[in-house]
Amino acid sequence: MDFLASDRIQIVLIYCLGFLVSRLFVRTGLADRVVMGLMRKVHGSPAHVSLFLLLSASLLSSFISNLITVLTLLPALKMLIERLTPQDATPSERRRTATYLACSLMWGANIGGNSSLIGSSSNLLLLGALEFFKVPGREDIGFLSWLLWGIPLTLTFDLLGWLLGLVIFGRLRTAQAPLPVPSQWSHRVRSAAWVSVAVVLFALSISTAGVLAKPSQAAGIAVNAIALLVSLGFVAVLFLKGPWTARMRLRSPLMRITDCWSQLPIRGLAFAGLVVLVLFGLAQWAESAGFNDWLQSWIRDQIPQGAPPMAALLTLATATIYLTEFLSNTLVATAFFYSADSLSSALGIAPLPLFVGIGMASTCAFMTPVATPVNSLAFGEIREISLWRMFLAGFFLNLLGAILVTLVAGMLMPAIVGLPVS
Repeated sequence: MDFLASDRIQIVLIYCLGFLVSRLFVRTGLADRVVMGLMRKVHGSPAHVSLFLLLSASLLSSFISNLITVLTLLPALKMLIERLTPQDATPSERRRTATYLACSLMWGANIGGNSSLIGSSSNLLLLGALEFFKVPGREDIGFLSWLLWGIPLTLTFDLLGWLLGLVIFGRLRTAQAPLPVPSQWSHRVRSAAWVSVAVVLFALSISTAGVLAKPSQAAGIAVNAIALLVSLGFVAVLFLKGPWTARMRLRSPLMRITDCWSQLPIRGLAFAGLVVLVLFGLAQWAESAGFNDWLQSWIRDQIPQGAPPMAALLTLATATIYLTEFLSNTLVATAFFYSADSLSSALGIAPLPLFVGIGMASTCAFMTPVATPVNSLAFGEIREISLWRMFLAGFFLNLLGAILVTLVAGMLMPAIVGLPVS
């Protein structure tokens, strides 16, 4: 009965609906239309397009997985690279433009993964760790409460990433060809937009209801039952033909079952899958070789007895971010969760900020293609990315990310959930 009343059910439902919305974007061409419409407003300026990619990827990642966000926007990214690159551009210029825009998408998706509980699989790992270690205050970590610190973190991070991109990539030449005028929105595209808005509003309302229903098990079960019924209704609207089809002025349902896997970026997914397999093998080796125990011991040695809580949190966040660039973020985060559990007792500080800081930091890796599935997917699909420019820009954004995660997890998050601020 406790599970039936848990708000984790709501998170799973929202996650699944987010995936369906992402496929709806691709099926109807809604993402391409929105991108092209905004491109006309910013006049094709690479700096403005970069900011748009950062913000749009972050926004989508608030309600659907950051990996699914990249799947949704990759076709639009390819179109942007082709449209913005001059025909007479040198190979170096093409790589710089492609890297700038691809990094903007990767950064935005990774950053936005921290804006909500369902934005990244690392957040789901964090929830599991909080339950496994019985961390005090874990019951206050919900979809709605996370938004209160996740959104400020994301917006600040986006601004820092955009400014850093201007410095690292500099001024770029762009194509002067006019963009095509988008056609009028069809009934299918308009219906897809309204369904997407409805899913977002549903996610917010059901999460709010879940927070209010927490003290009562019966109320929690009722909220989850309503969430399940409404979710099934959304699925019916997407895949089945009924009275709503005529109201939308459609001759067929919005989606077919095959749309769930059609038009997926095969090359990018193959590269991401290969990276996951390699990292999984490394994780198995590390566990058998005692790497986890060594990593826990090493991180504890970096934090002296009596260190201030914010110093401990900054050390954990920085080590998590940079180790994640070359190792599985699941492996690194899991090892550091064990370290955080023992460190909190040794230092006499609340463990919740340490756990949340590690969880958020494991998503904030921007240097290498293997750091996160998001990076692997985009790098594998966009062939012209310059690895060393991605590495350079990501190194400095990692530093900014470690500081920002420390401030949010150590000060803003405790203030929201009612813990003493470090």
